Formats: sequence, C-alpha cells, structure tokens
Amino acid sequence: MVDVVYRTILQRDCNYSVNYQVGLRYAQLDQQFQSEFSILGVRTVNTDIQFNGLGVRAGLDGEFALGRGFFAHSQAFGNILAGQFSADYVQQFNLAGLEANTGLDDNRIVPQLELELGLSWRDSSGRLHVRAGYYLGAWFNIATTPTWIDAVQANNTTDVSESLLFDGMTIRAEYRF
Repeated sequence: MVDVVYRTILQRDCNYSVNYQVGLRYAQLDQQFQSEFSILGVRTVNTDIQFNGLGVRAGLDGEFALGRGFFAHSQAFGNILAGQFSADYVQQFNLAGLEANTGLDDNRIVPQLELELGLSWRDSSGRLHVRAGYYLGAWFNIATTPTWIDAVQANNTTDVSESLLFDGMTIRAEYRF
C-alpha cells in the first residue's frame, strides 16, 4: 500500500492533538496457493489471485501526552479503492493430465477500514517519532483463495466475494523535516 495524504490539525492543546487526513491510496494484494495430494496418483492445484486498486483515503489520528516524550496514539481510516482482480486456477492429475484451467478478471470497488492503537515516543526536537501499536485492517468485496477454489469447484464464478481481516503488531519510525 502507498498513501499520499494531506494532514492538518483539527484540534490541539499541550496534552493532545487530533488531526484529519485526506488523500489517495494505491493497494496491491497478492495471494498464491499450491497443493499436492497423493491418492492413487498425484493431483496438484495452483491458484494465483492479484488485486490492484487506487482510491480515496480519509480518517483521523490523534495522540495524548503521557509524559517524558511518550504518547498514546490512535488512528482510524476509511478507503474506497477501484481496481481489478485477476485470478487463475490450474488443477492437474499425473494420470489424466490437465483437469481444470480457468481464470477470472473482475473490476471491483473495495472498501477498506483500518484502526490502530498504541504508544509512541518523540524526541525533544519533535522530528524523530517511534511508534508501536496494534493494527486491524479489513478489506471488503475481495476474492480470497478459499472462495475462489470453492467457486471453481462448484462451476459458479459469478459471486466470488468475501471479507479479509489483517491484524498484528506494528512498529514504525519516522523523521519529520
């Protein structure tokens, strides 16, 4: 993901600040799956799903002073991406050869929601920032590997869509000039 945003102060005093951001996001999501089953022969299944999208981004971020350069921080964003999915499925059996080979290209609108909470530290000049937190991101209306495999095996690729969640710890350092 690559973001280009305009960020400005919404409200601020000596102990806290709240900012809003608006801008653009480019996102790319790649999913690959490979399997091999050995039952009276060897069957392989390979899938490849790619999404590339561009759209608008908006949200709020804020921090609350805890003392000695430490802050509690949070941010929440919404993104709406327009892009294209490309999915491939290949299934082969060593005794019979190629059993299935299909693909899907689909234009989609993909909403994203993001939330992060954590702690940060800033040096006395205010230029060096180090942040650590917990991130939760949700992608909606996307094709995932399990949904794509199920759709191909059911011979119905008209509604290949579900939600995908990402979560985990983040650490970031930035130098502001």
